[in-house]
Amino acid sequence: MLDGQTVMIDSSFGPDTFRLLSIENLPLMKGGFLAGLFLFLHLINFQSISMAASQGIAYSSLRAGKRYRLTNHGETFDFTITDISSSDFTLKDIHTLEIYQMSDLTRYGKGADFSIWEI
Repeated sequence: MLDGQTVMIDSSFGPDTFRLLSIENLPLMKGGFLAGLFLFLHLINFQSISMAASQGIAYSSLRAGKRYRLTNHGETFDFTITDISSSDFTLKDIHTLEIYQMSDLTRYGKGADFSIWEI
């Protein structure tokens, strides 16, 4: 349906949110409400497929002082990396200010939903 069309999507708000910036050369009003609805549903499906295949940030890309969100086994953790050693990362929880190690979050393995995103 979008062959030859330019679609711009901004997903900088995180892995689960996006907003449609523009669709060039596509007459949205010509097809009416149902055509616009079909396009919207098509884009949501495209976005969810591309985000499901994405695993977020690799360990080698993590930097001290930056904020990240880790999801593993259905739990979500927001933290700042305070120290990087050769064997582990020292983390500070953004909400509770608790200090813990990355190995504490991955102690029971990496689940199917494991991902790390910069926030």
